[in-house]
Amino acid sequence: MKEPTIILGSKIITPLKVIENGMVIVNNDGMIEYIGEEKKAADLVSYNNIYKGEYIVPGFIDIHCHGGNGYDTMDSTYEALKGISKFKAKNGCTGFLTTTTTSSVIETAKALNNVKGYKEQSPEEGAEILGVHLEGPFINAKQKGAQREDLIMPLSTEIMKKFIKESGGLIKIVTYAPELDIDFKFTSFLNSRGIIPSIGHSFADYETIISAIRFGLKSSSHIFNQMKGIHHREPGAVGAILTEENLFAEIIADCIHVHPAIVNLLVKAKGVDKIIIITDAMRAAGLQDGIYDLGGLKVLVKKGEARLESGSLAGSTLMMNKAVQSMIEKMSISIEKSVRMASLNPAQLLGLDKNRGSLTTGKRADIAVLDNNFNVIYTIRKGKVIYSKDYGD
Repeated sequence: MKEPTIILGSKIITPLKVIENGMVIVNNDGMIEYIGEEKKAADLVSYNNIYKGEYIVPGFIDIHCHGGNGYDTMDSTYEALKGISKFKAKNGCTGFLTTTTTSSVIETAKALNNVKGYKEQSPEEGAEILGVHLEGPFINAKQKGAQREDLIMPLSTEIMKKFIKESGGLIKIVTYAPELDIDFKFTSFLNSRGIIPSIGHSFADYETIISAIRFGLKSSSHIFNQMKGIHHREPGAVGAILTEENLFAEIIADCIHVHPAIVNLLVKAKGVDKIIIITDAMRAAGLQDGIYDLGGLKVLVKKGEARLESGSLAGSTLMMNKAVQSMIEKMSISIEKSVRMASLNPAQLLGLDKNRGSLTTGKRADIAVLDNNFNVIYTIRKGKVIYSKDYGD
């Protein structure tokens, strides 16, 4: 009979408090059975599955990730999704949304169908693909960023129906420009299908965002980037996101996309509960500086910054464990709040928080074990080690 797993940590980060010198016991079903103070050494002698670290945190959930370690969602191969999943596990993620870029209907459908096929095989290695984040093609060319303008399309429920079918219903979030949505029919359609509408790559003003909320707008993609900022006479999209308490806000916490002072402003204005740390990582994440591509566009990576030849930012090379570390060390946000923004908050947005997103008795044992520099020692997905620093992926 398989024995339970014991995880020991100097600091265990739970939703309610930080437990000093604590332990987590995971039962044979991969669920958390106990969280609390560490038991006496004599009580642990009979256990072989014992893992130790400085910080024990819930597995991170990245809802906006294009790729990493040389792979991209739009590669549309099993190997690519496997490679991304293993790379995400290496960085403490137990789940993520694999994210598309603006492409043709045919290529987008191919990528979505590939995710469907991958999921049907129920791979146990790597972080779990929880679904798809469709970023493009329904965006505003004025805020295209690192998206191909020639492939941007008008909002279409018919094309969305095709995408939903090809994905097997795995599309969870759609980044789109609500100002292009006549009578908010597209927003309503997404909401009716259980898909989260997210404003991004948009030129929408404050009033449009407020109206879109009434039709189901729930989130915002990489706040501050590729959207209208704040002006004292025109609050813009950012003003709406900051002041509407029911809207979630993604933030790329790399100190490149957004200045640390502005991140602190976001936290103070919006509060912690609705902010979600993302990476927006592209295939260069985890690799050396050089020339890469994102959605068919040439990307130059120098000192970890990914930019188009024009100088515009093109995704990131950020990793979730380092994003959390950045929030703590560069933005002076507590570890409890920073971890929440990378785990429980995305789980809540996706409707998965009943059994994921926090270290809570009765929830899945999705856990990241970190050292004192936030490097990942182990990543555990439902009680199974999917990454070990000692043995690689």
